[in-house]
Amino acid sequence: MAGEGQADKVDDEGRYIFDAPPEEPEEEEGEEEPEGDKDEKKETLVYSIDQLLSETDLSLDSAGCPLRTKSYGGIPSFGGFKGWVEYGVGAGLVAEAAHCILGSLGRMIRLDDPEARANRGHLAHIKEEMGIIEDKVKEYGRPVYTRQMREYDSAEEQVENIRETAPELKRRARRAMGQIDPDTPPRIRETAEATYKFLIVLSDSLLTSVRNYPEFDNAFQGQPVQTATRALSLAVDNLFDAYGYR
Repeated sequence: MAGEGQADKVDDEGRYIFDAPPEEPEEEEGEEEPEGDKDEKKETLVYSIDQLLSETDLSLDSAGCPLRTKSYGGIPSFGGFKGWVEYGVGAGLVAEAAHCILGSLGRMIRLDDPEARANRGHLAHIKEEMGIIEDKVKEYGRPVYTRQMREYDSAEEQVENIRETAPELKRRARRAMGQIDPDTPPRIRETAEATYKFLIVLSDSLLTSVRNYPEFDNAFQGQPVQTATRALSLAVDNLFDAYGYR
């Protein structure tokens, strides 16, 4: 567990380092989920996220595709958040993992050779970061972190950091999503869009959670973040399927 105000590990240059998530036990062989059920699940998640983002302007911008032209898809390390209490650390950790997914998608898209693009190393890194998001969303939704935000003096500084940082993260994610090249390979585009949508929803939910502080509702427990996490996980699974891995 990270200490107060810190991520899991930090290297000599101040970059965050994450341990790989624990391996899940292999599922017993059985009937595969019917293709129709997968499509229905995907459509439901996409509809839910699009409803959450109904007021978001995602029009194409002329500044160039962020996957090709910007490091980590234009998203700053740790999402720009600072961890005054563990809740802020959680926000930074999931934003950092999304930032890393965009970085790997950028490296894939800059490879013109389809076989090189399907390099298992890039895909494995994306899968690892998706596992971090799922793990941290679950972890930081626990009551102990809600209690800290209500009881710790340093929570006031965390609230100010969220109020300052979340709107900028949302702005960056909205702008970058509107700049994705329409000719991007479909599954890479789908995963990038789901990652930006996750960051938009995360930003909105964090702001909502501290809007009436000291009243506080944990963003990681809310339906928007939970739904956006599932939608991103499905997009990552589809990316693996598209490039022959699972």
